[in-house]
Amino acid sequence: MAIGEAFLSAFLQVLFDRLASHEFLGLLCGRNYNDLLDKLKITLLTVTTLLNDAEEKQFYNTAVKKWLHMTKDTLYDAEDILDELASEALAFKMEAESHTSTNKVWNWNPISTPRSPSTRGIESKLMKIIERLELIAKYKNVLGLKDNVGGRLFGFRLRSPTTSLVDESCVYGRGYDKEKIIQLLVEEEPTRSKVGVVPIVGMGGIGKTTLAQLVYNDNIVDMHFDLKVWIYVSSHFDAVRVTKTMLGSVHSEKVDLDDLNLLQVCLKEKLAGKRFLLVLDDVWNKRNNDWDLLWYPLEVGKSGSKIIVTTQNSDVASSMGTIPAYHLSGLSFEDCWSLFMSQASENRIIDVFKYIGIERD
Repeated sequence: MAIGEAFLSAFLQVLFDRLASHEFLGLLCGRNYNDLLDKLKITLLTVTTLLNDAEEKQFYNTAVKKWLHMTKDTLYDAEDILDELASEALAFKMEAESHTSTNKVWNWNPISTPRSPSTRGIESKLMKIIERLELIAKYKNVLGLKDNVGGRLFGFRLRSPTTSLVDESCVYGRGYDKEKIIQLLVEEEPTRSKVGVVPIVGMGGIGKTTLAQLVYNDNIVDMHFDLKVWIYVSSHFDAVRVTKTMLGSVHSEKVDLDDLNLLQVCLKEKLAGKRFLLVLDDVWNKRNNDWDLLWYPLEVGKSGSKIIVTTQNSDVASSMGTIPAYHLSGLSFEDCWSLFMSQASENRIIDVFKYIGIERD
């Protein structure tokens, strides 16, 4: 990966994380930006799929090089507008809290508050960014750019499927999180549903899958549940595939069925009266018809059955969870250091220390 590509890759990851972050969306709650932000996400993804091909062709096609510069400038402008949007929302929030703390009458409702000139200005800027991105995407046929060259989004390698297996000797700093998730799994929820859904939310690479693996393989969890199933979902939530994988995990024989009705009937029979744990790892889609289809055979499970959903998107978590999402934070400096020391060779560490001029006991 070239330096320029690596930089823009990191920038794009930050941009997408911002659009999906719980804190950012919380600030905008009730500000009526949802439609514009959804449209921005779609146009960003559309343009992002072309960037790999553009990076390769820019060296012998000056038109593509100009297109790439124009795209990068627009992406940087998009980040500036998101910063401006968050700042404006934070200012409104602080103003509301200030009025409340001084005991003044203050019926601040972000939904009904008249739009200020600055709000209208941000909306206009967002619309112009979206229009620019849509125009940029339309040039793909003229320039001969192809979508998703190399089978990946720009700068993001397609992730390999995950499994329930984990080397716990290489895991640091997740003891507390593990205990909290296990507690959520074994305690009874005050809900009408017999099956509880526990979402784990965090940015990509922070350790959601590893945490789920640690929980999945814990002795307390083994004793509490009659059946356990691990399914890697990724970007496409397919009810047939997920049902077939789940049936294969609880069935002693090979599952040679593709009809959803037959699969669900068989799965329902296997789950009846059993307390099960289902892990759906790396979910990207909010609750939809496929999720509702999957839910039907799960309802026959014994009360206390649980589903863990790992996702980067707070909207996905809120649409699927029966309890508030567990937001996973980053590791402490000490845990990061321990992880680094476990992965690097001793001689290499010494060379790095000499190069950057530091010492570490």
